[in-house]
Amino acid sequence: MKRVIWITMMFQLVASAAIGGGLDKDSLNYNDMYKGDCYLLDANKNRIKMETQRVSQRKKASAASYIPMAGYALGKTIIENQVKGLASGVRWKGEVKILIRGEKDIHPTRQFGLVKAEQNTRRKVRSVRVATSGNLFSNTTDEVEYVEFEHEKISEDIYLLKFKNIEPGEYVLITAIAGMEKTYRMFGVD
Repeated sequence: MKRVIWITMMFQLVASAAIGGGLDKDSLNYNDMYKGDCYLLDANKNRIKMETQRVSQRKKASAASYIPMAGYALGKTIIENQVKGLASGVRWKGEVKILIRGEKDIHPTRQFGLVKAEQNTRRKVRSVRVATSGNLFSNTTDEVEYVEFEHEKISEDIYLLKFKNIEPGEYVLITAIAGMEKTYRMFGVD
């Protein structure tokens, strides 16, 4: 009986390895990762470090914004987070998988977000519009459109984020990890 169980277990192990039944969590080396570290993961499970830059914030206001009217703004104000350079030096093709260390008690969709950045050729920056405010009634809207992703918990605070059908362009990974809010991790998809 023990022999039958052992043979069955070995068959299942070999079959799952042959089929490639998902990501082998033990083959990922993540013990050297600090909170906020993130890497692109290629097909061979090699980690590729993403470009990291501090964010600067820019506010643009239309001329009508400066006309006071009983506490209301007539114009529109746009708030953007910007990083230097038109394109990231880190280029990617194919399915995007990101390995990241975050907070263990917070759901990944509340910690991480991938956003397609706009390229401003005149100013030579990449930007993400984070808010638009002001009109006659001072409405404020959140402008960030996140790319949907699936996630897998690798350990108590390590996550694998999987993004499918990514369009070519420049992307920014935004994190809500304490102390990392003003730092963007970036890569480009060809």
